[in-house]
Amino acid sequence: MHQLLFNFSGCKTFEEFMQANEQFYFCYNNYKSETFFSEALFFLEERALILAKNEYGQAIIHMQLKRLWDNIVTNINIFPYLEYDAVIDDYATDIDRKLNKVIKRADDDFWDVYFPLNYKGDRSTVRQLISGNLSNVTDLPLPNPGYRKNLYKIHKIDLNKRIFLIHNTQENISLFKNSFKT
Repeated sequence: MHQLLFNFSGCKTFEEFMQANEQFYFCYNNYKSETFFSEALFFLEERALILAKNEYGQAIIHMQLKRLWDNIVTNINIFPYLEYDAVIDDYATDIDRKLNKVIKRADDDFWDVYFPLNYKGDRSTVRQLISGNLSNVTDLPLPNPGYRKNLYKIHKIDLNKRIFLIHNTQENISLFKNSFKT
């Protein structure tokens, strides 16, 4: 069973949602392109296919960060520290510049708010460390709304917000399934 499910645009029924996720995982596990993925979603309308093609890349990024988070949790006794690693260039944001090189314990509540992604298009990641000098940072800007929690820790979905990433728990699937009009 897949740990994460994605609410691809255009899915009008729970069955379409599940079918789109099966196609995503097939494409992801077999290194298929976003074009192959969108062509497999023949049941969606043309406009939704364009959105789904773009969302495919977002889903892959979420999969990579979920695997990173799971690895952090698994190896916290070996690598008890994390260092924020932002790309600093002309496209870097204020939050990138202030978080870059920040070191905190991997189990610090700090990561509940600042674990990447912190905004759409964020290219940051974290690096696991055996040891490190803890950073004392203040006056940090908050991530954009919708990014103010670690998306990769299991949490209950909020149906009042646009949902893209869904942790595959019985409660979340039941809530999400019931959100579709029958």
